[in-house]
Amino acid sequence: MPSGNPAWSRLRGRPLMRRGVPVLVGKCAGRMMWIYYEWADLGSSRDLDTKTTFLGYSCGWSVTPSSTGQAGVIRWPSGDNTQSGPEIVFIYAQRTLEQGMWSGQTNIECYAGWYIPAQGSGPARIRVVYNGNTQTKIISPGSQSGAANTHVASITLREDGSFTLT
Repeated sequence: MPSGNPAWSRLRGRPLMRRGVPVLVGKCAGRMMWIYYEWADLGSSRDLDTKTTFLGYSCGWSVTPSSTGQAGVIRWPSGDNTQSGPEIVFIYAQRTLEQGMWSGQTNIECYAGWYIPAQGSGPARIRVVYNGNTQTKIISPGSQSGAANTHVASITLREDGSFTLT
């Protein structure tokens, strides 16, 4: 980050947080896609489990071989089993493009389900933030006791930095 960026100077390398969610500052905003699985303001229950797949790598609760994802490709920092959410996934879109892992366009698949023992239910939302653009979609998660297996959305990511959430 340029040293002239006042927000970056105050942060000294730490993420800016807004309502407990990291907010990107400056050039970093165009390099990573952020996928938020949200449910707190929709009157839904607790403990939404998610799985997100990108370039053959998956991450999310109870996903094998690695719940947290693949370094430099996709990352899921941790789950949220409260009523507040969200669960967040980071997609290293620009890095994987520059490394030749994809070209033209590629898809990201999103899965979500309420954890049965927590008796969760109701709608949720996916919010995708990338390259200065935000798209949202209300989803209908399934339910399960292991990894989420209800497909709730697809994201088409294009080389020009645009994307479509369906």
